[in-house]
Amino acid sequence: MSLYGLNLQLRKVKAPTGLDQTRIPFTERKVRFVNRFLPITAPFHSPYLAEAYKHIEEDLRHVVISSEKLGIPVYDTNTGKDIREEKKENVVPDLIRMITHDTVNWEQAT
Repeated sequence: MSLYGLNLQLRKVKAPTGLDQTRIPFTERKVRFVNRFLPITAPFHSPYLAEAYKHIEEDLRHVVISSEKLGIPVYDTNTGKDIREEKKENVVPDLIRMITHDTVNWEQAT
């Protein structure tokens, strides 16, 4: 439901498809972008994948990514904080947790 609400809010600020804005001053033009729901079948960001977290973490135990090695901002899906600031030796378990069973707080994450 929160994703649906976010989509409704985005519709209010984006330019409709095919809208000619050539005669509108640049500063007054609506933003052009495309958004759509992803066709997924797994229940990401839900308690249903809590058990999968353990298996994925085990599968990726040899993959280590330090927060200092991230070249671009990577935001926590719940707090919205850049995980590079946490200075961790390995952010992979955090990423797995955020993708599998942590809920997304859209207001903070975006």
